[in-house]
Amino acid sequence: MKITLISKNQKEIIVEGNVGERLMDVIERSGVPLILPCGGAGVCGGCKVVVNAADKLDVAGESEADMLDELNLPESTRLCCQARLTSDSDGLVVYLS
Repeated sequence: MKITLISKNQKEIIVEGNVGERLMDVIERSGVPLILPCGGAGVCGGCKVVVNAADKLDVAGESEADMLDELNLPESTRLCCQARLTSDSDGLVVYLS
């Protein structure tokens, strides 16, 4: 499936992803550097991204949802170290921060 990454400077990068794969792994494979202060444990919020359709990813787990609430972020925000691709993820657009 195709995932479109939009970098901070608005550069569009198209990458391939697979069902069940973490969004973090897709982004890292594209060569875009990620800041992962907690090493991908989902406890710092450093890898937050905005997506065009949150329903194209798996449902946020309790700890991720708590982190996003604590940071007062909109529903379109996900932690890329926790979010996984689903069979509906084709065409997902991810805005990198």
